[in-house]
Amino acid sequence: MLPASPEDCIKQIAEGTFSDNNSRYVLLSVTQRLCTMPLTPNKTSASSGIESVKLSIPSSCEAHFGKLFALAEAHRQLNGDFDSPIIRKISKYEDI
Repeated sequence: MLPASPEDCIKQIAEGTFSDNNSRYVLLSVTQRLCTMPLTPNKTSASSGIESVKLSIPSSCEAHFGKLFALAEAHRQLNGDFDSPIIRKISKYEDI
């Protein structure tokens, strides 16, 4: 979830006015969804008793990762890619 419109979030991040509180808010929305909707790795989906995917972010990096997630979500919303995941596998060097 973004704390403002996608355009405003991108502008604030570019200008350096996107607060650390807003960054942590975005990160918290991601981590809460991962806790409420536990995901199992596809590689082991046929097996039982497999732990769900965990995301652990050091507290010193929370603001940075929150901004990255905010940028990714803002661009996803602006592109209208509402059905695509915010995090996806990229295998080709050109795509990176």
